[in-house]
Amino acid sequence: MTLAEVRIAGEEGRALVLQHPQLDGDGGWRYTATLEFETGRASVEVWDYGDPRLPEVFRQAADQWRGFQGAIEFASIEGQLEMALTHDGKGTISCVATVRQPWPPTWRTTIELSFGAGAHAEQIARDVEAFFARAAPA
Repeated sequence: MTLAEVRIAGEEGRALVLQHPQLDGDGGWRYTATLEFETGRASVEVWDYGDPRLPEVFRQAADQWRGFQGAIEFASIEGQLEMALTHDGKGTISCVATVRQPWPPTWRTTIELSFGAGAHAEQIARDVEAFFARAAPA
């Protein structure tokens, strides 16, 4: 992980990689989201407004490491990145992540990755929090 990157790696080798967080002039965030999977990669630039919401999503999952009902969901304002995290009640969190280009030519790629609900989820939450904190104004 570099200062401008966080890798959310699943147990099966797939990953969601976030890179280059920056505040834009309109009160929002821009960053690159890349899905890495067995046969390739797919990347999009994500725009989101207001405070970054991804740290809250991963913090909520990490804090509920013993289990949670339903899905913890995230969707960027323009829909370039969507995620749904679920807990199997046995110590594993599954994350279905989708990146898409919502304007022509449109496309979409979805992967599922899983990670431990204890220390692994806590480290992911800390890494995502630090990723955005480094780019936030002091």
